[in-house]
Amino acid sequence: MELEESYELFTRLRQQMLVQLKAMDTPHSFAECIEHALSGSIKFSDCHVVQQLLEAHKPKRCLEIGSFLGFSTRWLLECGTSWNMHVTAVDPNVRHRVFDNPRWMVEGMNAPFIPDRLEIISGFFGAHGVWMDDYTRYLPHRPEEWVKALFADRVELDGSWDRTFDCIYIDADHSYASVTDGFRHALRLLEPGGMMLFHDALSWKGVNQALREFKVEFDGTARVEILDGTDVFAHPKLQSEAIKSGDGIGLFKLRKQSNAMVELAAELESSSEQEPDAHGGYRNQSPKKDDRRPPATRPVRV
Repeated sequence: MELEESYELFTRLRQQMLVQLKAMDTPHSFAECIEHALSGSIKFSDCHVVQQLLEAHKPKRCLEIGSFLGFSTRWLLECGTSWNMHVTAVDPNVRHRVFDNPRWMVEGMNAPFIPDRLEIISGFFGAHGVWMDDYTRYLPHRPEEWVKALFADRVELDGSWDRTFDCIYIDADHSYASVTDGFRHALRLLEPGGMMLFHDALSWKGVNQALREFKVEFDGTARVEILDGTDVFAHPKLQSEAIKSGDGIGLFKLRKQSNAMVELAAELESSSEQEPDAHGGYRNQSPKKDDRRPPATRPVRV
């Protein structure tokens, strides 16, 4: 897609999301839902970066880890339409921000693609804690035992899953421990020559730190970059865009088209284990001030 066509698609999908939000059964105001939905969903500059990477590599099977309201899911599907890319979306469908049942939005946003090109799994990928923040901050409040029972009812997936993918898009818990744990598991499912994309590579400290360490760890073996696509807002057609910001996309792609991936995954599994933070830092939940930081160096621009 050309830039103008891409932006037109983005604005059309964003309007669809707002229409669906208005139909949602929720104790929260429409204005509050809009604020959380727009803040927590992928922005156009990052969508454009993802689109360029997908079109360059044309993966056939994509795993999405963390779907929020399904906007990113829909974007992946739209970008991969010309080569019929299939998406498997894994998200626990627990409260995120003010949304008690995010899967309702995911299914509504992506109904045209279910079941032929989209499979939705309500589950966790990799280690996770039980976070209470959104259940105590927003209505209706829930007791801890109730939340624990909900979390325990979800599917548990990890690197032992008997599936492989040539693209893995990660936008789950943004704590450093969870990002590195999820990466170790995801690496075992990645086809040789496949790529991983990490959302919030610039805006979240844990994601940014993990990617910079991956770059050192896999020096000479993998291409690891932090991509900032906000230069698209200089285009005349995008002058009216209200959200001229982005959160950054991290790219991890092994250079060698071989089974080195399996060997690297085994090495990572045998390395010292780090327990993920059980604190509620899931996905795009509004971070504390010290959770966000600017990159140490100028990011690579697509």
